[in-house]
Amino acid sequence: MGRKPVTRPPNPLDDGPMLKMKELVEATRVNRATILYYVSKRLLPKPVKTSPNIAFYSSSMVERIQLIRQLQSTHRFSLDQIRTILREKDQGRDIQTLIDFNKEVFSQEEGKTLDLKSFCKSSGLNEKQVQKALELKLLLPNSDDAFDSSDLACGHRLKHHLDTGFPLKDLSFYAVLADQIIEKEIDLRNRIILEKSYDESLNLTLNATQGARFFREYIIERKFQKKASQQPLIIDK
Repeated sequence: MGRKPVTRPPNPLDDGPMLKMKELVEATRVNRATILYYVSKRLLPKPVKTSPNIAFYSSSMVERIQLIRQLQSTHRFSLDQIRTILREKDQGRDIQTLIDFNKEVFSQEEGKTLDLKSFCKSSGLNEKQVQKALELKLLLPNSDDAFDSSDLACGHRLKHHLDTGFPLKDLSFYAVLADQIIEKEIDLRNRIILEKSYDESLNLTLNATQGARFFREYIIERKFQKKASQQPLIIDK
């Protein structure tokens, strides 16, 4: 006797066919574990289960998975950012505007990233020093074990400081004070966008972000210059 034909459930999202996991994997070239991970992170809706061992996904998930992969690989968005973009897409909003907005606000860097071993080799730091820098929040990679060019530049600077006698713990005040500054910036942004529309919130957040970057650089650098000009070049012992 031949195998009984598969009875596919109705599609709860659109008029397209429902796909079994194997078919979804073949259509997207994304493995089963990754698809299940996306479901657990609420990037994909839960499948329709027809039995304990059989589940079906809307065929529209093929395009959705491809979009997730693009947002990860091309724009390097975090899963939280991708979830926001997908939520807005589901509500019929123009996600290209949101993608452009996120690129500006979060300054995603495109290009190759380094794993821990490669990062240590390129920066000159050993794994123990990297771990210490991570604990002190002097190194802040956007994802675990994936260091970009900004992280590498910081790694080179940290290595130089270590080589010239600066313990990493003596630099930890940067992270402490940065937390305080950012807390104030976020509070200001939240007060500004209160009860504003979606588009107004995007524009105001973008303006606040650009202003924060300018004032951090300008005020801190000018204060440093004024203070440094009052210090002797050599301290007599």
